[in-house]
Amino acid sequence: MMDHRKDGLALTSMQKTIYILLPLLIYFVVHDAVQLLLTILFSKCIVKTGAAYIWFIAHTETASTVIWAIALVAAAASVIPFIKRDGIISADYHAHGAFNDLRNKGQWCVLIVFAASISLGLNMLLQLTGIAASSEEYTQTAVRQYGIAIGLGIALYGILSPVIEEIIFRGILYNRMKIYFPLKLSIIVSSLLFGVYHQNIVQGIYAFIMGIFLTAAYEYFDSFTAPLIIHITANCLIYILSYFRTLDAICSVPACIVSLFIAAMCVFVLKKTAR
Repeated sequence: MMDHRKDGLALTSMQKTIYILLPLLIYFVVHDAVQLLLTILFSKCIVKTGAAYIWFIAHTETASTVIWAIALVAAAASVIPFIKRDGIISADYHAHGAFNDLRNKGQWCVLIVFAASISLGLNMLLQLTGIAASSEEYTQTAVRQYGIAIGLGIALYGILSPVIEEIIFRGILYNRMKIYFPLKLSIIVSSLLFGVYHQNIVQGIYAFIMGIFLTAAYEYFDSFTAPLIIHITANCLIYILSYFRTLDAICSVPACIVSLFIAAMCVFVLKKTAR
């Protein structure tokens, strides 16, 4: 990854802010603009009589999700110049981090168990405290996310979204932020922005906490693969369990405690075996 520390020392506070936040701003502007444009075009093309209109009424969530996904990809494409300039992906796969060594397959397994247990524990905790039930915004988001075919949902929310979010928030935002700020502060602030990005209190709290773990994993293992594994595993698992309402069925205080305990044990094992 390119090191801009030497250049950064001569920058003003405003220049540093622009350097850190410009890719994020471009990403949001492109995403919202494409989503709005596609929504308008789609509504104009739908004739209020006939099969097309009937399909739209029956598959509103699917149509809006596909539009969201296209906007997401377009927004990600708009920050490709920053990805290339910062050397985010190429640097990771040419480095000698822990996850580039096939001898560490055991760590991959432990990381997957950690992702599953921490995501389960946090989701159950948000349900048990009543935070999830009290958020109307979260309920509306859940209706949209789980109102589509499960295969499409896993592909978009379980795989596509985590990949793009990791590139944006860990790859670009965090890496740029830590050039000018202390490591812990960069982790907390980038995770906070990751939480705000989700636009509702339930997913915001969850994303903030997960963001800290994701960024810590990225830093600890010196590998972009580490947070990607955690993020994809967590999203796919929670999506599947929520889709079939299994998460509601297993949610209990003992299950929450056990899940968080397993996650803590995974962290202990990873710290003992890494490096």
